[in-house]
Amino acid sequence: MLNLSAAERDRSDKWLHRLARLQGGDPGFFVLAAHSFAVRVTVLFDTTVLVPALVDQLANHPACFSALMAGTSGTNRSVCSTHTLAECYSVLTSLPVRRRITAPEARRLVEESILPRFTVVALDMEDYRSAIRIVSESGLTGGIIYDALHLAAARREGCERILTYNLHHFNALCPAEITVSAP
Repeated sequence: MLNLSAAERDRSDKWLHRLARLQGGDPGFFVLAAHSFAVRVTVLFDTTVLVPALVDQLANHPACFSALMAGTSGTNRSVCSTHTLAECYSVLTSLPVRRRITAPEARRLVEESILPRFTVVALDMEDYRSAIRIVSESGLTGGIIYDALHLAAARREGCERILTYNLHHFNALCPAEITVSAP
């Protein structure tokens, strides 16, 4: 896991508030949204939510950005796996958007917007074995294995919730104690 200093977290908070203002949002709204959770919630963010949170050219950006601000503010704790970092970089650099995201911009988005705000879980061999076992025993094939890896990170960190737009895959994999939802 990556543990960042208070100064690094503060720098990230300032960057996200500046981003909110540039996009016409009110940073105070995001603070209010963060306090709407009555209790501390540990949430795993899937790539399908993180990328739109960072790219204002995508239609679901407002909902994902609000979820990012609420999930990483106050007493809430946000989680992603190391695999998520690679997925985000891959998707950011290949999005078919009007203003393409360059490799250095994608790296900066991951380093400045995700790393300081998330508990990043490094998966080990047992996590991979478990993910393969869960998927194969369910008779599932293909890309769902990557969502099983995200689930392994969520279980390890005791997440109560997974935010994703890939509801079908996560609902097929998740135990009842983890709520799966879109922003």
